[in-house]
Amino acid sequence: MLAWVGRCHLRPGYPGQVDSLLRPVGPQPPSVYWKRRALVIGGLLLVIIALVLLWPSGGTEPANAGASPSPITSASPAPTASPSTTPSNTTEPSPPASPSVTGSAPITDCLDSGLEIATTVDPATPKVGAPVTLTMTIANVSGVPCTRDVGPAVNQFTITSGGYRVWSSDDCNPGGPNQIETIPPGQAFAVQATWPAVITSPGCPTPQQNAQPGTYDVVGSNADVTGVATRFSLTQ
Repeated sequence: MLAWVGRCHLRPGYPGQVDSLLRPVGPQPPSVYWKRRALVIGGLLLVIIALVLLWPSGGTEPANAGASPSPITSASPAPTASPSTTPSNTTEPSPPASPSVTGSAPITDCLDSGLEIATTVDPATPKVGAPVTLTMTIANVSGVPCTRDVGPAVNQFTITSGGYRVWSSDDCNPGGPNQIETIPPGQAFAVQATWPAVITSPGCPTPQQNAQPGTYDVVGSNADVTGVATRFSLTQ
């Protein structure tokens, strides 16, 4: 019986088997067996953890699917940026700012050839002894604006009759201040004087006689530019 018992094997669940697991049996010290078991268990744990980490989970795919639209949206602004470059090329023709440079060119003095002078009489048929209003227009007939002295210092009205000098605005009021004005092209600057319907001479001597009924011519001049004579009649 003793020989048979020595050859028997412990069945699972038997207290002797649990004791052999808790207390390793062998030629080596127990600590060696515990270290071996710890290494084996640790290796198994590392393998399990690696499998868990490497195993493709179902939740990661939506994350990748959600990340794919972001490159699409980031790429979509790129086409919108390219059209913005084409408009910038279309704006290049705008540099024709040269016309504005010519418009801002300094305004020069009017040339005598670019001026026209005309004279009018008011009333058209004045009476003897009644004052007559004379108006002279200095028109810029050139294509550019220009400056001109239109003051009394350079303006003069002269009235003649039959080739005889009757009156001049400089006889009793010679000279005067200068007045520089800019006259746009196609426009005119007007100046006025009053003829008291008398006969005068340079220096304005007295007494002065009234002009007699008849035909008279009035001419306006600005510096060296003289207009065409305007004829009118002085009536009783």
